[in-house]
Amino acid sequence: MQAARTLSQVKRQYGAVDTRDFRPSAAKRGYGSKWQKARAEYLRANSLCVECGEPATVVDHIVPHKGDMKKFWDRSNWQSLCDYDHNVKTVKHDKGFGNE
Repeated sequence: MQAARTLSQVKRQYGAVDTRDFRPSAAKRGYGSKWQKARAEYLRANSLCVECGEPATVVDHIVPHKGDMKKFWDRSNWQSLCDYDHNVKTVKHDKGFGNE
């Protein structure tokens, strides 16, 4: 029986890059307490996913901000999405998770 391995170890074994090894923390990327408050406020006012109409759980940046704090805080660049539609958008349009 093999020893349990972390997700990072498994990804490395199969040649996948775990972006968590390279990315700054969420707080350092702008997703700290100020973001959490703004996110909650936005979801209260925009509670349905713009794609499917189900309850939204994610405030998505329509155009990835790539560290540009002006774009990050531009509410006209935000949209409410459910987890499923956010994941689909991330993979299809933003070229995968962690590719800021």
